[in-house]
Amino acid sequence: MELTIEQLLQQGVSAHQTGQLQEAESCYKIILQTQSTHPHANHNLGALYVSMNKPETALILFKTALQVNPNIEQFWMSYISTLINERQFTDAKQALKKAKRKGANKNKLNELNKYMISKANGSSPSQSDIDRLVKYYQDDSYDDAEKLAKSITQQFPKHQFSWKILGDFLWKQAGQIKL
Repeated sequence: MELTIEQLLQQGVSAHQTGQLQEAESCYKIILQTQSTHPHANHNLGALYVSMNKPETALILFKTALQVNPNIEQFWMSYISTLINERQFTDAKQALKKAKRKGANKNKLNELNKYMISKANGSSPSQSDIDRLVKYYQDDSYDDAEKLAKSITQQFPKHQFSWKILGDFLWKQAGQIKL
């Protein structure tokens, strides 16, 4: 017996809610193979990817969901909060304005705006930047690690971890110099 799109979506949602992430991902992807712009499958897969620390992919999926159905408030909330967490403040501001025009709850949008302001004034880089920095460092991609660490320390001079990575990198580099 073959499942309908709606049954498959409900199966994915159920798996998602019970923490069976691989099954949920599989259900959403099967839907998207037949209906690439299915708004709920795109949104739910995006939400799943946010929880799996894949925000770049999630943003693409959220955007697709919004292009198909910009009237669903939850799509806007997921998209905007991910933009804010990724420190994409210009895009987040634009999305807040669009969500307001589409009738999203003003109180929720105000809370997101406050969150964005506090995040913008915060002293931490995005988690994806930190993850990239660690990956560069672990993979001995020292040129990339140095560039990213310098960028982070310039933007967030009180962020200790990026200073530690930069210092360790420079220490290793100094050890390679023959006098």
